[in-house]
Amino acid sequence: MPFDVDANADPNADADPDADRCMALLLADDAQARQPLQQAWQAAGERGDAAAQHLLAGLALLAIETEMADFRGLHDWLARFADGEAAAPPPRRALDALRLDAARLVLPALDHRFAYGSSSAHGAAARLLQALRDGAWPPGDEHALLAKVLHEYHGMEYQAAACERVAALVAPALALASPAWQARWWVQLEDCLGFWGHAEAAAQARQQLAALAALAAVADLQGTGLPAWSHAVVELRHALRGSDAAAQDRAYAAVDRLRTLQRPGRALQGLRWQAMVLLQRGRFRAALEKAELLLDLSADVEVPERDRGVYHDLRAQALAGVGRWDEALQVLDALRQHQTGAQARIVAALQAAMRAAQALAQGAAEAPALCLQALLAAAANDWPRFLGYFPDWAAQVADAGLRAGVEVEFASAAIRERRLLPRARWRDDWPWRLKVRVLGALAIERDGRPLVIGGKTPRKPLELLALLAAHGGGPLDAQAVIDDLWPSLDASTPRASLDMAVSRLRRLLDLPDAVVLADGRLALHPALAWTDVAAFEQLADAAEAGDVDAAAAADAADRALRLHADRLLGSQALAGLNARRRRQLLQRQATLALGRARTLLAGGDAAAACHVLQRALRCDPGAAALAQALADAQQHLAAELRPPPANGGSVAQA
Repeated sequence: MPFDVDANADPNADADPDADRCMALLLADDAQARQPLQQAWQAAGERGDAAAQHLLAGLALLAIETEMADFRGLHDWLARFADGEAAAPPPRRALDALRLDAARLVLPALDHRFAYGSSSAHGAAARLLQALRDGAWPPGDEHALLAKVLHEYHGMEYQAAACERVAALVAPALALASPAWQARWWVQLEDCLGFWGHAEAAAQARQQLAALAALAAVADLQGTGLPAWSHAVVELRHALRGSDAAAQDRAYAAVDRLRTLQRPGRALQGLRWQAMVLLQRGRFRAALEKAELLLDLSADVEVPERDRGVYHDLRAQALAGVGRWDEALQVLDALRQHQTGAQARIVAALQAAMRAAQALAQGAAEAPALCLQALLAAAANDWPRFLGYFPDWAAQVADAGLRAGVEVEFASAAIRERRLLPRARWRDDWPWRLKVRVLGALAIERDGRPLVIGGKTPRKPLELLALLAAHGGGPLDAQAVIDDLWPSLDASTPRASLDMAVSRLRRLLDLPDAVVLADGRLALHPALAWTDVAAFEQLADAAEAGDVDAAAAADAADRALRLHADRLLGSQALAGLNARRRRQLLQRQATLALGRARTLLAGGDAAAACHVLQRALRCDPGAAALAQALADAQQHLAAELRPPPANGGSVAQA
């Protein structure tokens, strides 16, 4: 359809009082503008004013898109706007031309039949930008509306530079907008900045929202509490990206407190993120209630079925969490029927992941094959967040690919990005971000490759890393670490020395989160770092557990003893915490080796028992108990190897 506008529209032409009145109502409260827009459109039709009807239909689309909170009447307004695009004369004023261009830019967000990349949308965006550069945008709230529309359009086109350009151009005039429209702008900008990875700028946007919320609360400028509501929702959305449970709790409570002040469609924004918090925390029944409320309210405000997809997905995830697998798959199957293109492929990948999780949960024989299907579907859609609320199952899906050699690079990247953990935490073949070996000389791997240290060796950071690794990654009391590594410093400087060493170690590893210093405790992040000491102790625990069968215990013991092939930090002379730790580990190795040797001797395998004891003695040559046990095992081996008497009689008779 053509998208013609009069490039020479007269900015001083007579205004359409109905259109201007409806725009003013829209900017004040989009919900209150709906009925006047309908009445004005009918009146324009009665007087045969197709241009006015076209403009009013465009304003109605802008009213719906303002917050995407009430879609009632959308189908009719889309049809009316399309009729105007095809037959209405050009707008009478340049201002109205801008409004129509804004309506053209929101069409793809409201109906997938319209493409973001169409020539008509690009043309509308270019004209809006030129008018912005020429200073031709109206001031106040309408300026903020146009800014939001244009910025959002470029964001959906993944055009970061265009978004930054718009943000810079509109900034000077935004202060003239009302707190409600400034809040809408900062919500849009924060979301985009967070998506593009501009964490500091996104934080500044949240600060602006906080200031607006405080201003509105003091002055009682907004009876609906929109700035405060926007701030609460954005804070909850931001908290979900991190692991600060306290921040999530605060934002969740703020959304709960303010939700009753919002109309139903606007409440969807907060309910969505609340449901995601509940899913993330494994509170699946509560999440299911939120998801079902989301869907009920969506029906009340006639959210298009394709836009309810995220709510259906949340419900499916909650159903899976409570074990209602068949219902969850039915929800996804119904969801897929309303999606096309890339969205349909993502839903298919969701289904594949859900089937794999069901098979894993139920211990089905087809689980490995379904895991591979799920991994292939996720990789095909470049979707590393598969089974996002079920990290244990996601790890098993990824592990299936590692074991089968299928999509290994994708699976490894997903594991590292999401910090997924193997079921057996001792595994050193898992794609850990960081691996530190200290049973022997210190060795460091980052993302599967030896860490190369350029320039002068940073002694204290490496000593700190070795100390943490020697204790299985910690946590260790920070004061104990200071006393061990900086025993001779004055009382005023040791903490500064520790902070400096931690900072330098983080830079050296290029993993800021790998070293955690909080609440007076220092540790390596357990989801990022693997240490051979921790793996040794985990395997030793498994070997000594009373609730495993003999074969599993023997396997765990053998793995542990192979890991402890050398003593802590090898031949290096140790003192303090590391010296004590070396003794503890050698003692545990000796206990494990003695127990394993007894089991092997009882099974008639003296040679294997000797091998176990000899390996342990190489780590601790002075261990008398190991030496005596080895002598006994060697006697058993000699007896096993002694040839029988020639006459076939017993040894005693001979």
